[in-house]
Amino acid sequence: MHHWTLEKPDNLVEFLERSVERYPSSPFIGMKNAGGAYEWITFGEFGRRVDNLRAGLASLGIGKGDAVGIIANNRTEWAICAYATYGLGGRWVPMYEAELPSTWRYIVSDSGIRVLFCSRPAILEKVRDFPQTIPTLEKLILVEGSGPGTMEELERTGSAKPVPSTRPHPDDIAALIYTSGTTGDPKGVLLSHGNFTSNSLAGQKLYPEFTHDDTLLSILPWAHSYAQTAELYTATCLGARLAIMGSIDTLAEDMLAVRPTFIIAVPRVFNKIYDGITARMNREKGIKKALFTMAVESARKRRLLAAEGTSDLLTDIKAAIGDRLVFSKIRQRFGGRLRGAMTASAAMNPEIAGFFFDVGIPTYDCYGMTETSPAITMNCPSAYRLGSVGRPIDKVKVVIDSSVVEEGADDGEIVVYGPNVMKGYHNKPEATASVMTKDGGIRTGDRGRFDKDGF
Repeated sequence: MHHWTLEKPDNLVEFLERSVERYPSSPFIGMKNAGGAYEWITFGEFGRRVDNLRAGLASLGIGKGDAVGIIANNRTEWAICAYATYGLGGRWVPMYEAELPSTWRYIVSDSGIRVLFCSRPAILEKVRDFPQTIPTLEKLILVEGSGPGTMEELERTGSAKPVPSTRPHPDDIAALIYTSGTTGDPKGVLLSHGNFTSNSLAGQKLYPEFTHDDTLLSILPWAHSYAQTAELYTATCLGARLAIMGSIDTLAEDMLAVRPTFIIAVPRVFNKIYDGITARMNREKGIKKALFTMAVESARKRRLLAAEGTSDLLTDIKAAIGDRLVFSKIRQRFGGRLRGAMTASAAMNPEIAGFFFDVGIPTYDCYGMTETSPAITMNCPSAYRLGSVGRPIDKVKVVIDSSVVEEGADDGEIVVYGPNVMKGYHNKPEATASVMTKDGGIRTGDRGRFDKDGF
């Protein structure tokens, strides 16, 4: 077995404590109010609410190893509940609002959730009978509103009787993330504090320009490990700002309101934006359309020449004009500050990826899976290759096992080793044994290969 030396901080409680101490008055999470304007909570206020809720959960008997669940979309309270659970050494079990109640029932029962937070009254109604049929479930708490049985009341209870936070060990389980069971029941992936923190810190190494001064726009659900690690935990660690989009329909106006400097996304987001831009340009006539075509073609030509190590003066001039007259306007629609985006979960269309690179909003393809917390390989500003998913991240080793594919193939199964590899599937020893190797690696079930430069 490999023993990984982890860097500090090696637990999520310290990720938060560090920024609460350093940046108490800095804005942390922004949410839209009823009027559609963003309202922010500072790190200091956030830390206080985590302290109060942690004590409130302790008053309900929550302690080390206990499971606390939530059914909610991204919201400030989601993060408060998560960090309050971590501070008691508990296990955090997030679920999607858009899930079938039968899936919630399975997850609540399988993970042994004792306290379940429900975002809205409508969600609470759907799970009202769960405690009668699930013996481990002791309490349902409503996130919104005030009065008995609400999160507000639990925070008030906790504020009267503070409880210090524990420092989880890197091997302690932080979260149970259920992967959608396309066949059979969902599997609960056991991810430790060390899994999450090592993954976030490895990403920060590849993006050293990412700092306390950054603003992220949260598009993807935190119930999945990708947005949890890359966005929520990384923003927490750096003391950066994190605004939650209203919905995919308000994405364009939210971009203008928040003016993000970086986003964590999936190809679908960029395909949608690309389709919108090209559809609009195809409706244009005359000079506007000609300018757009020139901008796209000259920028593409310049990029391809640069890849060969050459350039052409006329192409450079045309590209500079196109950038000023066309691409700068596209960048303004993203708020004018967006330096780039990380994308994963599916491969970017290389043509669309190339277009965004040319516009000045590079999209960096990454690869991972829930079972690896999630990142395995990443492209980044200092090392990227379009059409690849980047190189293995810090402390992670990727082996290509060609013994499992047909003879003569230049690829094989991707096997991953590192501090990012899960502790196993909850209550599923056979499923765990079927993917874990004898020497501590995980078989991804995906095919891949390295190019000559290690991408």
